[in-house]
Amino acid sequence: MPPFDLMDVATRKLRRAQKLSASFLREVSEWEDKRIGIELERDDSLKIISFKAMRVPAIPDDWTDQVSDIMQNARNALDHIAFALAFISNGYSPLDERDARKIQFPWAKSETSFKALTKSSGQYFRAEDWQRLEELQIHNAGNADIWGDDHRMPFPHGVPLFLGALFKLANVDKHRTALPLWFGIGETSGPPDEVNGCPTSGGSIMDRPIAAGEVFAEWRFSDALPEAVSFELISKHLPLRLRINEGFFHWPEALDIFTFYILDMMKILEGSLRSVGTVLWTFEPVLRRAEPPRPTLAAAREQGWL
Repeated sequence: MPPFDLMDVATRKLRRAQKLSASFLREVSEWEDKRIGIELERDDSLKIISFKAMRVPAIPDDWTDQVSDIMQNARNALDHIAFALAFISNGYSPLDERDARKIQFPWAKSETSFKALTKSSGQYFRAEDWQRLEELQIHNAGNADIWGDDHRMPFPHGVPLFLGALFKLANVDKHRTALPLWFGIGETSGPPDEVNGCPTSGGSIMDRPIAAGEVFAEWRFSDALPEAVSFELISKHLPLRLRINEGFFHWPEALDIFTFYILDMMKILEGSLRSVGTVLWTFEPVLRRAEPPRPTLAAAREQGWL
C-alpha cells in the first residue's frame, strides 16, 4: 500500500483550479448579462433582420491572468499525478534529483511525438500506467478501441480534446504570451426554423470579435418579417460568449470540425477541469490502493463524459 495519500497534492490543486474557475465564470456571466446591448434592424424588402451590437466594453485586463491561474493549477495537478506514478514505479522511493526534474505529465501533439516521449520518459513509469497515459493523448481522441461509442464520430472524445486545450493554455503563461480572449458568438445551431409563425430561410454570423456598432448576425425570412423577436430566442440562437482567437488552437486536421465548439471559453474551462478529474480518477486505484488503473473509458463515464 502507498505510505501516504499520493493524490493529496493533485486533488488540492484541482480543487483550487475549480474554485478559481467558478469565481471567474460568475464574473464573466455577470459581464455578459449586464454589458451587452443588441439592436435589431429590419429590412422588409430583403426580408432580413440584422443584429447590431450597441455596447461591447473592453474585456477586463485581469481575465487573462485569471485563466492562466486556473490552467496552471490544473496542469500542476497532472504533473503531481505523473510524479506520484514515477515514485511508485521506483519502488515507492524518491527519484534522484536529475531524474526527478524530467518528470511531468506526458503530452504530445501527435503519435510520432508520443513515441519520442516513450523513449525519453517511458522508463520512469510502469507499463500499464504508461499505456493509460497514451490512451489519453490527443492522437487517440477518435480511437473507438479506447472510447467505444462515446467519441461520437466524426467528433473526438472530450477528455483528450480538452486536455489538449489545457496544455495549450498553460503554455501561454509559461511563455509569457498574452491570451487572445475576445467576445463573439458561441456554439450555435443557426437561426430558428421560425419566429412567431414566420419561417426562416437561413442566416449568417460574424465569426470574429464583436465591436460596438457592428452587425454580427442576420436572419433571413421566407415571407414577412415577425413583429418582434424575443430576448430568449436571441440568447438561444446567438449566444454571446467569451472566446479564443481561432488561430490559437492548431488541432490535427481530423479535429477541425470541432474547433468552433471548443473556442467557447466557458466550455474550455469546464471541459479541461473535468478532463483533469478523469485523469485523477483513472489513477486513483494506483495511488491509493496499489491496484491497477481504471480503464480509461470507465473513468471518463464515471466523471460524467457520455
